[in-house]
Amino acid sequence: MSWTRIFAWLGLALAALAVAAGEGDKPEEKEEEKRNQLTLMETIVVSAERAPVKAKETTGKATVITDERIEKELIQNIRDLVRYEPGVYVENDGGRLGLNGFNIRGVGGNRVLTQVDGVRAGEQFDFGPFSVHQYFVDVDSLKSVEILRSAGSSLYGSDALGGAVSFVTKDPSDYLGAADGNLYIRLKSGYDSRDESVNGGVVAAFSSGSFEGMASATLRTREAVDNQGVIDTFDRTRTLPNDIDAESAQYMFKGVWRASSQNRLRLTIEHFDAEAETLAYSQQGSSSQFGALVDIADSVANDEQSRLRLSLDQAISGVDRPWFDSMEWKLFHQTSETDQDTSERRTTTRGPAVQRIIRTGVVDFEQDNYGADILLRKTWNGARSAHRVSYGAAIERFEFGQLRDRRDFDIDTGNPDAYTGTLIFPTRYFPDSEATQYGVFIQSESYFFNSRLKIVPGLRYDRYRLSPDENDQIFRDSVTTDPPASMDDQKLSPKLGVNYELSDHVALSGQYARGFRAPPYSSVNSGFTNLAGGYQTLPNPDLEPETSDNIEFAVKAYNDRGSINIAWFDNRYDDFINNTAFIGVSPQGLALFQALNVDNAEIQGVEIAGDYFLTPEWRLRASFADIDGEDRENDQPLASIEPARLALGLRFQDRSNRWGGELNGSYSESKSAGDVPRDGSTSDPFLPDSWTAVDLTLFWNIRQDLTLFLGGFNLTDETYYLWSDVRGRAAADPTIARYSAPGRSLSFNLSYQW
Repeated sequence: MSWTRIFAWLGLALAALAVAAGEGDKPEEKEEEKRNQLTLMETIVVSAERAPVKAKETTGKATVITDERIEKELIQNIRDLVRYEPGVYVENDGGRLGLNGFNIRGVGGNRVLTQVDGVRAGEQFDFGPFSVHQYFVDVDSLKSVEILRSAGSSLYGSDALGGAVSFVTKDPSDYLGAADGNLYIRLKSGYDSRDESVNGGVVAAFSSGSFEGMASATLRTREAVDNQGVIDTFDRTRTLPNDIDAESAQYMFKGVWRASSQNRLRLTIEHFDAEAETLAYSQQGSSSQFGALVDIADSVANDEQSRLRLSLDQAISGVDRPWFDSMEWKLFHQTSETDQDTSERRTTTRGPAVQRIIRTGVVDFEQDNYGADILLRKTWNGARSAHRVSYGAAIERFEFGQLRDRRDFDIDTGNPDAYTGTLIFPTRYFPDSEATQYGVFIQSESYFFNSRLKIVPGLRYDRYRLSPDENDQIFRDSVTTDPPASMDDQKLSPKLGVNYELSDHVALSGQYARGFRAPPYSSVNSGFTNLAGGYQTLPNPDLEPETSDNIEFAVKAYNDRGSINIAWFDNRYDDFINNTAFIGVSPQGLALFQALNVDNAEIQGVEIAGDYFLTPEWRLRASFADIDGEDRENDQPLASIEPARLALGLRFQDRSNRWGGELNGSYSESKSAGDVPRDGSTSDPFLPDSWTAVDLTLFWNIRQDLTLFLGGFNLTDETYYLWSDVRGRAAADPTIARYSAPGRSLSFNLSYQW
């Protein structure tokens, strides 16, 4: 065990003892000061049980990131959200679109459910040069983010195999609460030197009688994210980031009608749009391809992402019906689209023959989903017990479409369609498809022994159906196999959790949860032929769903001054889908690949999170994660596991909340060779060294209506690498600095409201 683990365990164990044995608030402490001290265990969590509960009462671990943290920590994107959350990180494409989806405890991609106001985000999709990302929300619009670790399928169904991330956007009432009357307006602007980004936003909220409304717009412009590279060439040897000119905009309207204090109807219209132009210098230069010398110049990539969401929902509480006393329902429609265009000038030399062309490639991907869900709750008291049952149903329909095309313009002859390769264009990686999922669930929360014992059983039934377009001629022309296949399957996801309060300051909890993920449309009916490359991918309609069995135990200690949560977990995953499993050679000599259920994995580890108010003004925070993962199929370590990480923070906030700041330090262990799989693809992988980053954030309420937020990050200007950014790269890679983290940077936001 390294000194990092020893330091983390000793420090946090001492904190746990101090909290458990502490006397709580001193008698002379004012009630106002106590109200300002919200400890980690007192935070309200909704996603863990689809009902508001305190963190100390949950049977599984969930993290809440509030809008206050987003502002004071100068969070600009989703990677910043988990900057101090060991065990959770955001995947990244350093070349074009940038940030992608979440990885929780070593499981990422579409195996982690991401939703905005209860509507799941579009799926990720990767194939060859094409990559669809999941990130379609601006953090400035968020009220909170909840991160549910381990499986959440008993509540949310498919895609919550490895956890769930729930974004909750702000309502008009969240702004009007800070206004003196029935009108609120806020202007906000800021800057971040990491990518020279500038942001500006405006929010207007109002109320009139029983109606509340708001409209908001947030605009951002940015360049490439900085790194520690120094080579400024215009070819593959470049280690500085490629030049990027990007902008994004999010617009939101919400209308809320309150028929009474216990009956709220809400309409939401949200639109997110992002564009990026990348001068892809790192793709330029000369190389040998299939016996010819190919020189690439003037490589430009244009990417566009957009998402439009319409939702109507209602929340009713305080009713006394036989089957429920509160109800929530929602109807929604969402469309997400990604377009990627690439243009490059290519000179191909094969012996004495020289061809000069301008190649343009286009890949489009569109997802539409429609859905409805309903959630009901019933609460009652027994003679020596209390109970709450939550139950509901959901139906969601998805439509997927994708198209790839390419054109070669011959500069010398003027031929606009001079492509002479063996790929088929236009092509689809999968046929146009429709998928439908139905789900019903029930969960009970029962309290016994004066509410010291809490038992939470839950069960969800899901049925999912895939219906591809069997007459999709573009797909049929792209692959020489049978017509695409349909799929119809079902799954049960149980859960059992227990929380027991040993005393007023210590609790034990344990949970078993089963997760699943339905076979994705792109794996069931994958089809692509590359004759020049000598390979072909084939559909597989017999895929089984991916499943997980998750066990977690935790010790929680808390009092009025602080809290700590020490959790151990063991998650086992079966039938992981490998989309590129080699299955043989065709009669034509093509290497055949097919999606197969082949991978089984086990991930276990320890996570610790704690906070302690040294005084009403000074607060200490700490978190630590040490996770190990094994590919049981091949007896190899899992590449998706981050090194052990520790985060410490010391915050000061004056009693009048006029000013304050926080000093944060993050330490990551080095990646060892024994923790990296030896699969033959990278014989000598790059292993990042341990690193330490120190950040300082400050805020100052200059006036009641004017606030300045200021932050300095990586103050020591340390050169370091995140494992998720360099995973799979070789130690001998001369351009490894291209994937280094940003050096010292400055960020600020200025907010004016009235």
